[in-house]
Amino acid sequence: MPVVSLLALVACGPEPAESELDYQRGRNALAAGRPEWARVYFAADLEAHPERLESWRGLGLAWSSGSEGSFSKAIDAFETYLEQSPGDDEIRLRLARCRYRIRDVAGALEALAGLEGSVEGSVLAARLYRDREPEVALEHLQVALRQAPHELAPRLLAAQLHARLGEPERVVEQAAAAIAIDPLHAEASYLLATASGQLGQEEAARKAFERHRASRWLAAGEMTLDEQIALLTGEPGGLAARPRARLARAHLAAGQPQRAADVARQLAADVDVGAGLLFDLAQAFHRAGRTLVARELATAVLDRHSEHLGALTLQAEVARQTGDFDAARRWLAAGLAVDPESAPLHHIQGMIALSEQRAAEGAAALRLAVELAPWSARYRLALAEVWLAAGERESLVALLSAAPVADPALETFRQKHQL
Repeated sequence: MPVVSLLALVACGPEPAESELDYQRGRNALAAGRPEWARVYFAADLEAHPERLESWRGLGLAWSSGSEGSFSKAIDAFETYLEQSPGDDEIRLRLARCRYRIRDVAGALEALAGLEGSVEGSVLAARLYRDREPEVALEHLQVALRQAPHELAPRLLAAQLHARLGEPERVVEQAAAAIAIDPLHAEASYLLATASGQLGQEEAARKAFERHRASRWLAAGEMTLDEQIALLTGEPGGLAARPRARLARAHLAAGQPQRAADVARQLAADVDVGAGLLFDLAQAFHRAGRTLVARELATAVLDRHSEHLGALTLQAEVARQTGDFDAARRWLAAGLAVDPESAPLHHIQGMIALSEQRAAEGAAALRLAVELAPWSARYRLALAEVWLAAGERESLVALLSAAPVADPALETFRQKHQL
């Protein structure tokens, strides 16, 4: 296709208003785990649209995470949002956590009001009372212990509280339950060892201290993959979901993909295993190049949550990589129905079009991906390759110059092609 025709077709699509782009960029940055960019874009959107509650919500989420976050700024954003959306329990819980992190106990308890039936709220309330009133903390914790008996945090916190109250029998009970959930949790093993020693159970204490030492080796990176696998597979009575996922990753890292796949498939068959855990594992298999297992796990995620955007995107990408473009388009359609402004989906759409020699359509989709996620060197490089092949040097230079942050991959591309 001639260059002039290609550029004309790419340019003819509708151009979103910059403030609308800022909002969509913020959403894409959050989804990509880039809170530093989400803060920039949500703040820019709020300058133009201070009434947009979703940007206040997103700004709070962005400030509450990342290495350069600010709990105080997150609190301000969450409070502004909750003034108009007081029924958002997730944000109310996040507000309470932020106040807890800055030691505003009274403010955290105020934010938790109305969340008495929440597992997360129960655990946080118990933590707020842990140091000064452990008995009250245990009362709050009962909701989580009843509703989430297989969650680690309530069990571990209960063991800590019983230790503070000098109740070793209850410590043993709760610490053992925590270890059943996560056999490599160092503090749970230490609590069990200490309480067993107090009860005169020397052999149980010795075994618990051995497990504690092994857990410390793992945390310090001093345990080999084979040792991790041996410790995990040696658990009597089987493993809970998270340790099994850890075992699958250990097999994968140790170059044992079939064993990793066996463990992963067992997890996927367990209806009690949540979508989030399975999706994280699906991504691990995809990064390792094990696309078949990644696809199976993504399917299990969608069986639990049919509109899980990450799983829909992964399915589309795997189908593209394996050359099944018809399936990829079906997954793309499903994903875009959930989020029509998803940068990863537009990138996949562009790459499929390029593979089918539809250069203008591919360039348009890639251009939209770059607009929605300007920080992504991957998307920018994909579009740069299109301009390079079209011989459009001016557009290529402009594309690289517009990158909001220096990136080694972009610089390498620029030097290679003397731009």
